[in-house]
Amino acid sequence: MDGLSELTAITDLPVVQDQEDGALVWERWGAYWRDVFVVGRDNRAYTVFNLDDHDLKDEDNFTMLADFFIAAGEEP
Repeated sequence: MDGLSELTAITDLPVVQDQEDGALVWERWGAYWRDVFVVGRDNRAYTVFNLDDHDLKDEDNFTMLADFFIAAGEEP
């Protein structure tokens, strides 16, 4: 089992992976490892939150990410 298969087996969180057929999602979105893309109701990126830069064990970082999700959901 590869890393992605292991990850998706233990979580319901959406994950993207570039494909050999040219579906280069990471490249198109400018994504880096451990980026969390918070999207609004229009499915457009509201903000990007990198977990290497913002360890969620730090309560302030956890709260900041939660606030981004709330704010993105409130955008028209």
